[in-house]
Amino acid sequence: MERPYVIFERSHVVLITLKSMVMNNNRKSIRLKNYDYRSNGYYFVTICTHEKICYFGNIENQKVNLSKLGKIAKQFWLEIPDHCDSVEIDSFVVMPNHVHGIIIINKSMTENVGMFHETSLSVANNEDDLSKIMSDLSPKKGSLSSIIRSYKSAVTRWSK
Repeated sequence: MERPYVIFERSHVVLITLKSMVMNNNRKSIRLKNYDYRSNGYYFVTICTHEKICYFGNIENQKVNLSKLGKIAKQFWLEIPDHCDSVEIDSFVVMPNHVHGIIIINKSMTENVGMFHETSLSVANNEDDLSKIMSDLSPKKGSLSSIIRSYKSAVTRWSK
């Protein structure tokens, strides 16, 4: 019998099994080249702990038992919309050594127009300036990478 995993949702708990999860440890990045990850959409995210150490808890009797840090990881995930404009969360699960979740970016049309205008202007000016190049490479406010970076930073800071 397969072990069920608990997925936290806003109003109820869903059980899934390992067979229903696609797992491939030798995968390459599936990020789309030149895709703007500030765009509206549903993003499925997996965040693994360093060296896949089970910091967030363990599995006993087919149940995930979250550690203190695992409970913080869950709490901080639930708080993502409180810290990020136009962001919602959907289903997610905290496992002993990773977190799976769906992040929804849903900006209004005026926010999106400003975002694309800002992007096009940033490419047109001073491409030789090192600080400008570094700024262009760093995660943009409201992007999926900045949301994940903030979440990981908060959980890591709390753990120390």
